[in-house]
Formats: sequence, C-alpha cells, structure tokens
Amino acid sequence: MIVVIPSNRGVNLNYIEPFLNYNCRVIIVDDTEDERISVKASNIEVFHHSDRKKYLGELEDCIPRKNGACRDFGLLVAYREGEMGETVICLDDDCKIDDEYIPKASNALGLKTLVLAETKHPFYNPLDIYDLEMEIYPRGFPYEERGRPRDYNYTKTVTGNVVFNLGLWNGVFDVNAIDKHYLDKFSFSDVPLRYSQVAVVQGPLLSLCSMNMIMVKELIPAIYQLPMNEPIIPHWKIDRYGDIWGGYISKKLIDIRGDILSVGEPVIYHDKDGNIEKNILQEHYAHIVNLQFCELIARACEDIPPGNYLDMYDAFCSNLEVVSDSFPRSLEGYLKPTIEKMNKWVSALRRG
Repeated sequence: MIVVIPSNRGVNLNYIEPFLNYNCRVIIVDDTEDERISVKASNIEVFHHSDRKKYLGELEDCIPRKNGACRDFGLLVAYREGEMGETVICLDDDCKIDDEYIPKASNALGLKTLVLAETKHPFYNPLDIYDLEMEIYPRGFPYEERGRPRDYNYTKTVTGNVVFNLGLWNGVFDVNAIDKHYLDKFSFSDVPLRYSQVAVVQGPLLSLCSMNMIMVKELIPAIYQLPMNEPIIPHWKIDRYGDIWGGYISKKLIDIRGDILSVGEPVIYHDKDGNIEKNILQEHYAHIVNLQFCELIARACEDIPPGNYLDMYDAFCSNLEVVSDSFPRSLEGYLKPTIEKMNKWVSALRRG
C-alpha cells in the first residue's frame, strides 16, 4: 500500500498513525518553495521541488505547483515504483484516519458485488449515500444540474472489477465555498452511510474529491490532477478543480474499459474549513465553464477503445488536441498549455 499526501504546511503524524504502525509507504509531496517540510519516520519519504528535475528532467512542468494537484508527483512515483495491482491512496494533509481505515481500504478494490447507484441524470451526487435529511452537493457538482427531481435508485447489484473507490468523510464536508454561505450546516461530526459502498452506474460523472481516493496502481495515468492556479482572463484563474476535472476524465475511461468506480467507506475525518472568501474567488471561473469542459471531455472520449489506462489516457490527450480548433474562448487559454502538460505526463509515465 502506498499513500500520497501533498502539503504546503506540514503533516501531523498523529493523523496518519495507522499507516506508520502498518509500515505502509507514505509519500509526502512538499509544495513549499523553500522545501521546509521534514518528517522523521522510517516509512515516510518527502519529495521536494528539486526532486522533480531529478525524476523528470525536461518533463517536470507536467507536475503542478502551489496547489493540491502537486500530488501528481507522488502518484508518478507510486506508478513507477509500486507493484502490479498495489493499492494507492491519496489523502489531504488535514485528514485523520482511524484504525479501521487500512483494512477497509484494502478491501475496497478488486472483484466485488456491490449495490448499484443508478440515475438517468448526467451527474451523480456521491453524498447521497449519507443518512442526511438535507441535500448537499460536493465541490464541483454543476449548478445547472441541481434542482432536478431526485431519481437515484439502489435496488440492483453489479459484479465487477473495482479500480477506484472514492472514500467519504466526516467533519467539514468538501463543498463549493460559496455554498457555505447558504447551507445551514456543512460540518458533521459522525454521519452514518446508508450503504457502505456502492458502484456508480456507467454514464454519469461525479466529483472525485482528492482528499480520500483509493485506486489500483494501474489506474494512475487516468487520474492525473489537472494543472490549476492558471490565469485565464484578467483577474481570474482556473483553480480548485484539478481533482474534479481529472475525476470526470477518469470516470469516462473507467466506463469505457468496463471497470467499476465506487463510493463509500473507508471514511476519514476532515478537520479544516479553509479560507472561504479566498476559495470563492479561486473557484468562481471554473464554476462558469464547468459544463463546457465536460462537453469537451465527452468529445475527446469518442472512439477510444478499451485498453490499459496509460494507452487510453494517451488517446484521450490526442483526441483533445484534435478538437482544439473548436475550444470555446472561455477555455482556450487554459486548455492549450494544459494539453502539453498532459502529454508530458504520459511521456513521464512511459519512461518508467
């Protein structure tokens, strides 16, 4: 088991103590400019900005800086050095796990029979399996798709290969910052799940929050967290959507291959609320162009044959370049340099 945690402030070892007790390999991606994060533990490795050049050479700019998508570097190390079929976990540095986390994470992937979460809507809300009386949407769920009549159905089961599990959380929920202004509550100390793990039906997209992701190593090429903190127009950037848009792409490729993406346990505790006003500004532009990006993803996934995830992601990048002449002006300035970085990501993985 390999655990990847990005940070620009430091890691609380008490939060991840079970990983240390089980001797899991923990990779910390230090996103500070002065490389100040240092951890003394036998099974923890800290990778700094200077390590990127050593590993990647001229391809190093495929790894984002100054945002959570810097976790791509830890994922790349896990892909190169992990064993076939190894479980890879992504957590944020403000997430706390308990002693049940590791056995549940170990059991989350592979051939399983699960309750099937079905919907005819183009997006599925993974927070629906909480036993909550209120409706609450995860960060990245499109505003245009809210307010539809709830049609989620959990009456069927499906058997298949689970390659990715979105673990959920207690504490501060990961919702859009602006939503926190109208929600009566967005922090819950201990909310039970109505289902311990559900498979999401093929078709709908969903937000894959990177604070608790569990995947098989071979999926890593398709879970690339897109570069963020990128200027688009004066005063506005694309930000805080690296895991959301990367997750949309992953779900499309998982569906094409016929594998399963699931949602549910293990649950972590998320303890930080963040700077709400700052996050509102960071997320604003991406909210506006969210569905436009989803339309481009759908076009770029056309005619991709099932295969290994590295080849499929490579084909996705090529297809996205083909449709680049029709990029909307709202995304053109972001996508053209981003495609170059996506291609470098593929090259870096192929080097092994």
